[in-house]
Amino acid sequence: MQENIIIIRSVILLAGLAVIAVEDLYRKEISTIWPVIMGIAGVLLSVAAGEWNEWRFLLGFIPGILVLSAAWLTNETIGYGDGLVILCLGCFLTGREIMDLCVAAITLAGITALFLLVIMRKGRKTEIPFVPFLFAGCIIIKCIQGG
Repeated sequence: MQENIIIIRSVILLAGLAVIAVEDLYRKEISTIWPVIMGIAGVLLSVAAGEWNEWRFLLGFIPGILVLSAAWLTNETIGYGDGLVILCLGCFLTGREIMDLCVAAITLAGITALFLLVIMRKGRKTEIPFVPFLFAGCIIIKCIQGG
C-alpha cells in the first residue's frame, strides 16, 4: 500500500508540474488554483502514507518561503507563482530534494538563457518561464533517484 501511495504521489507531482508548466509557457503567469490543488493532494497523500510529521512540514516549506520572500524583495523579478509552486513541492518532497530540484532547474534555465543570449540574440531582459525548468528538473531528479 505504501509503495502505491509513493507512485501516486510521484504521478500527481509530475502531472501537476506539467499542467502548471504549460500554463506558465502560454499565459506567462501561474494561476493560484493549480498549486493549491497540488498542495492539497500532496498533504492528503502524505497523511495517508503516514509520512507527515512536524519536521517534514517545516523543512519542506522553507525553500518555498525563501522564494516567496525573494519575489517580494525583488518586486516580482522572481514571480509569486514560482514561489507558490516551490512551496507546494514541500507537500511532495523533502527539503533536500527540493533544493536538488531547484539547482537542476536553475542550471537548465541558465543554459537556456545563455542559448537565448548568444544564439538567438535576445536581450538580457527577456523573460523565460521557470516552472517548465522545475518540471524538467523533477524528471531528472526522479530518474536519478529511481522513482
